[in-house]
Amino acid sequence: MKKTAVTFLSIVLFFWLNGCTKNVTLPTYRYPPKKVRKPVKPTPAAPQSRPHYPVKEVQDDNFSPEYMYPDTDTQNHASSTPTQTSLPTVDKAECVSMIGEEKFKRYTEMLGGEAGALKRCALLRSMQ
Repeated sequence: MKKTAVTFLSIVLFFWLNGCTKNVTLPTYRYPPKKVRKPVKPTPAAPQSRPHYPVKEVQDDNFSPEYMYPDTDTQNHASSTPTQTSLPTVDKAECVSMIGEEKFKRYTEMLGGEAGALKRCALLRSMQ
């Protein structure tokens, strides 16, 4: 038993010493030097020449106020006040039955009075 242990240790010691005593250097990769590019300064483009047109004389003797401001009594087809769609009227009892007393009170506080809450109820009713 002693002989096998000594043999094993001697083999291990041999390989260990053999590996440590050799100066094995691993190959190193050397990167090629980088080429540094000099920044290219942009050259300004030459300004393009604009064509020169001759100036024309203006004839201002053909002004006619009748043409510019006609006195016609045409009716304006587009009315200035848009027609409003009327929402269905809702009273307080219908509103409370539809959304509940708590929401009605909350809408009254939030919208500044019962009129605002009733408008909100009418809007909700029209959406249904």
